[in-house]
Amino acid sequence: KAFFAKYKKVIIDPVTIWQTPDGQRPEGSQLRDIPIEDLQNLAFVFRDAMVKELEQDYEIVQAPGPDVFRLRAAITEASDSPVVLDFISTFEPITRTISGISKLNTGTNIWVGQASVEAKLLDSQTGDLLMAGIDRRSGEKTFKGVTSSWDDVRASFEHWAKAIRWRLCDKSGRSDCVAPTK
Repeated sequence: KAFFAKYKKVIIDPVTIWQTPDGQRPEGSQLRDIPIEDLQNLAFVFRDAMVKELEQDYEIVQAPGPDVFRLRAAITEASDSPVVLDFISTFEPITRTISGISKLNTGTNIWVGQASVEAKLLDSQTGDLLMAGIDRRSGEKTFKGVTSSWDDVRASFEHWAKAIRWRLCDKSGRSDCVAPTK
């Protein structure tokens, strides 16, 4: 078991986009149809969310050291929401009901953004794996975020950044850890 309390600094690598060994986005992947500029922006937004969360507890550094861990993350899937349909199905009762039925059947509302990520924490000097995780999230039908096609994905990134911070706090044995809300 890793001794997390000893880590005081973090290197947060640029977020990568899942691709095949030859640098292509995988066949059948949602990422294949997303413009590279959008993917690069999403990677930046996810890294920025992690920096904003972790800098509250750790010094962000660029070089390995004895009290430094390295955070690596990748976006493995992402899809935006069709803004007009998301907006209508959030406010209009019949389409909101249809979306709710979809969620009961599939676990996901219709016309919302989705994303999947993988992340791992490594000791910056030894490269030993300290922790790893994968997750997938879908947007919710809320009044916030129905005007931008990537808002659901951005909200997922913010949630994951908070979840990483909480998990590190918890693993460090601190008593002031606040778990992220849904």
